[in-house]
Amino acid sequence: MNFNKPKNHVIDYFFILGLFFVFTTTALVVVLIGVNVYESTVANMNENYTSRTSLTYVGEKIRQNDSSGNISVGEIQGASALMIEKNVNAIPYVIYIYAYDGKLKELFIKKDQPFLPGDGESVMEVAYFNISKLSNNLIKIETNDANGKTLETFINLHSGN
Repeated sequence: MNFNKPKNHVIDYFFILGLFFVFTTTALVVVLIGVNVYESTVANMNENYTSRTSLTYVGEKIRQNDSSGNISVGEIQGASALMIEKNVNAIPYVIYIYAYDGKLKELFIKKDQPFLPGDGESVMEVAYFNISKLSNNLIKIETNDANGKTLETFINLHSGN
């Protein structure tokens, strides 16, 4: 008879199996939590990119071209538009920035030349875009993010047109 041989009990197998099950379940839960955090982070980044970038883009265009009398706000087929006048080789041109068909568009064209709103170059997708001149020196730009929250910025014109 061999008395030194340990006896294997069924409970030892269940303990190891249970421990493996707990470890596997915990690892799966951690991975699922990580996936949810990643998805929400990506969604927030895309939302911020679209809405904030459009505000920054238009604001930078205004700042780059802020000289006396060349920035105005108007409408293109009922949509608000930023108009920046420039002279190139003594020929007057206008840069139009406006929203059309869900996209922010930019069009560089000779002044007083007819065009269609679809002629502009698409810059990015926007759900809503509005630009208004509050005073001679103050322009307000509004856009909506994917959740419908309105974001706005104000730009002070240094040229005082």
